[in-house]
Amino acid sequence: MSNINSYQDGIRPHFESCLYNKVNTFQSVADCLNKKGLRTPRGREFNATAVRRLMLSLDVSF
Repeated sequence: MSNINSYQDGIRPHFESCLYNKVNTFQSVADCLNKKGLRTPRGREFNATAVRRLMLSLDVSF
């Protein structure tokens, strides 16, 4: 669990900066994170489903 918490703590500022740019869909957040060169914990590009799950785990909404 500590690896997951560490990953979430590291990605939170990038995630919030994407939300600050007024994105309003899961895919637009995924595109923003991918443009920053960030990847999921498994090393893949973000997609809408991964963003939705991340938002739920971070307790963040649009």
